[in-house]
Formats: sequence, structure tokens, C-alpha cells
Amino acid sequence: MVRLSDCRGKHPVLLIFVRGDWCPGCDMMLRTYERNRRVFQTKGVHVLGIGPDDISVNKDMVERIGVGFRMLSDDQQEVSRRYGVVCNNAALEMAVDYAKGIPLPASFLADVDGTVRYVSSPERVGEFLNPELIFSTLQALPNGTMAWTS
Repeated sequence: MVRLSDCRGKHPVLLIFVRGDWCPGCDMMLRTYERNRRVFQTKGVHVLGIGPDDISVNKDMVERIGVGFRMLSDDQQEVSRRYGVVCNNAALEMAVDYAKGIPLPASFLADVDGTVRYVSSPERVGEFLNPELIFSTLQALPNGTMAWTS
């Protein structure tokens, strides 16, 4: 179990929501964030992916596409729903067997105090594929106090 509140006061966190292992756009998003990982590391940001598949599928996905950060399971869509990134589409849900909706690709950068400083909104098409949009916000953050772990 991972709680965002456990990071408060220690380091900033970047949450990356994906639709699932089946989503090619999400694979691209994860790879793009991975290519920019050093930028996040310089500020002590811990990157966490969140997807609707079970943990074994998520683990296989990050290994297959070469992502070095953790991928968490939100198989009941509880976290995705709290962040407002769930779409209810009955036809798509049946096709991918998600009874609780489909998460939309998005990212949220929270500072060391837990304040959300940046959101890549699913309403702004393509924004989730460009982590460079976060960089100006990232530069304004104080460095985290804990060493980077992947």
C-alpha cells in the first residue's frame, strides 16, 4: 500500500495515470517520462505510475517498455476517481473488462508539502505526452530531502 501522505515533508511526487497495459498512447507517455527521468531526479521527485490493471500486469508492462519507476495498481479505480480522471464508457469498459470505468491519461505534480502544482489535464489532448510542460513548475520547487529511489 502506497499513500501519498507518506511522502509529505520528504519529497515531491509525480503521479502518472494510464488507461492500462493495452493503451499504446500510455506506453508512449510512460516512455517519454522515463526519457526525462533525470530532470525529475534533480529535484528529488519520485515518479509513480498508476494503472487499472493488477500489479502483475503493471509490473510486466514497465519491464516490457523499459520504465524504471514504480507502477501501482488501482484496480477499483478509487484513486483515479478521486483525481477526477475516470471516464465511464460502457462499450470501452466491456472491451477491456474494467467494471469501474477507464482512467484517462493525466499527470499530477505535488510538491514536498503535498500541494498539487501541475496537472496535465485529459481535456487538453496531447498534453499528457509532453512532460516538458511541467519543467517550469518543476524548477520552482525546492529539492526534496530524501534520496531518489526507483
